Amino acid sequence: MRVRGLLVAVAAGLVAAALVSAASAATGDPRERHTPLGMVAASNGLLKRSDFGKDWKAKTAKPAGSSSLCRDTRPNLSDLVESGFAQSQDFNLGQLQSVSQWVRVFASPGQADKAWSRTVTIGLVSCLAKQLQAASNAKSKITIVGQYRLPVPKAGKNSAGFRVVSHAKTPDDSFNVYADIVVVQQGRAISVATMTGFIEPLATASEARLVRTIASRLGARVGAA
Repeated sequence: MRVRGLLVAVAAGLVAAALVSAASAATGDPRERHTPLGMVAASNGLLKRSDFGKDWKAKTAKPAGSSSLCRDTRPNLSDLVESGFAQSQDFNLGQLQSVSQWVRVFASPGQADKAWSRTVTIGLVSCLAKQLQAASNAKSKITIVGQYRLPVPKAGKNSAGFRVVSHAKTPDDSFNVYADIVVVQQGRAISVATMTGFIEPLATASEARLVRTIASRLGARVGAA
């Protein structure tokens, strides 16, 4: 069990780095014109430690780094204006599950609509798959075994989910990694959350509850699953 735990820790570090890179700033991002109201709106949309069970821990998230792996699938949002941005803490259940999130607020609901239509495509999951596969190293090889849309509750104006399933293999063991991206839009705000499970995915009910919580924080009326 101790060996399995160590192997999961190695893979978790690789996948976490990949997820941060997948969500990082790059050429084509909207112009930053942050306002006090926009920044407050972004912060209000974030998940909190109290949204998770007692065994979950929270730590300060590392700033996102850029990557060129998704250059061909990244949308061009340079004609839009970002009035607020906030990033959550990283939430972890030991070495087995993790959740992180960021919220971007645009200058108008119309701009958020444009960002949604350009961003929430199969290119989003393709980008994540590339990042995960690139996280392989000499001690741990990560192979993509599946990528598809993930059913999520109807929340806010728009909501969508994607899942990438990968297989982590080391000289001593192997197990699956489930990386989910859930996107919710309400008004001017778009939230992107990554929910990762090692060995098994986050429970469907838990993911649905987090999606509803995010939508509520963004000011949405939340519908049924």
